[in-house]
Amino acid sequence: MDISNRKVEYNGKQVFVFDLIIKDPEWVYRNILDTLTPAEISFFNAYRKPEPAAQIEINADDFINILSPYLSEVVFSELHIETLCDSIVSDVNEYNRRSKSWYKSYGYARPYWNLDRAANNPLVPCLHTVESLVHKLEAKIQYIRQKYKKSKIDEETYQSILRFRDNLNKINDSIREKLIEYGVTLRPYFMEWENWKNNWDNLQKSLEKFRETCHYKGYMEFGKYYNKSINYVIRKDINYIKWALKNKPDFILRGDDLEEFIKKAGYDPYVNSANIIYPSNEAIVNIASLLGASDCELDSIVFKVSNLPATKVLVSLTEKYPCLKYNIYSKENQYYISFSGTFEDSTMNKEVEKISEESESSSEIKVKELLY
Repeated sequence: MDISNRKVEYNGKQVFVFDLIIKDPEWVYRNILDTLTPAEISFFNAYRKPEPAAQIEINADDFINILSPYLSEVVFSELHIETLCDSIVSDVNEYNRRSKSWYKSYGYARPYWNLDRAANNPLVPCLHTVESLVHKLEAKIQYIRQKYKKSKIDEETYQSILRFRDNLNKINDSIREKLIEYGVTLRPYFMEWENWKNNWDNLQKSLEKFRETCHYKGYMEFGKYYNKSINYVIRKDINYIKWALKNKPDFILRGDDLEEFIKKAGYDPYVNSANIIYPSNEAIVNIASLLGASDCELDSIVFKVSNLPATKVLVSLTEKYPCLKYNIYSKENQYYISFSGTFEDSTMNKEVEKISEESESSSEIKVKELLY
């Protein structure tokens, strides 16, 4: 399942569509359903589709009644069958409850042992107490046999229990037959649930990828804030982030870090102007005319270029504006030229400070990034 990093306006804010599908699916349905992309539609449908619920319930009496013909008073007491019957009722009730929403009740476990548990046989629900009933009775009978050897129970009781033991295979067959009967009835539900679960797992993978991409939160891997969260540095020392964006080619903001930077700095460091005729090398010498009066600080001017400009162009530019400095660097196979200083001419002799890692400028800068 593909992901979407598209945003729409929601209550006056730009919000990711995936986040809205989770937060307010009804709003998405009412307002932007017709505009959703294929990836968003797939995510919306998978998220909205309810977990299948079994349409039938298992009746515990169907299994307890199998024991009824063999429950003489002595056997009933010695084997504590009443306790076993209570366990069956409890197990069946829990099974019925989970079949209404197995995922929420049981997490990632399946509501069955295995669709291929018995080759070519119908599905058998995983009613643990019911399936293990005969084994528990056999264990109890073995225990009573030891008591008989130690003369702790009388002969009549022991013989009654032995007669009951002779019927265990019949009891087991009846239980299995009833389980298979329920299995045949429940199989369509299990198949539907398996399909839902596969779709839900794919949705979770897409959601994880979306969060990693759009809500990424990284850590500084260099400098005085090494191993601190980028979010922390943005809040504490945003000028360090601005310096890193210009001077560290491998440093890239994304996800929540980028959102936090835009919110704090007031601009997107990667934004491209869509309405500007991008300058050629020759046009760079007319940078003042290109930017006009420009009320932004020159530290914010960044040219994103596909190839290095001719040296003579930059020399010409700095000759015309000696108070203008530039820095060339590369990032992700692109070249960037950042400018600092002023457009004052040579008569002003204004010194321009060098951009450094320890810059403490607190001014808020509006970035213009130009591509050619």
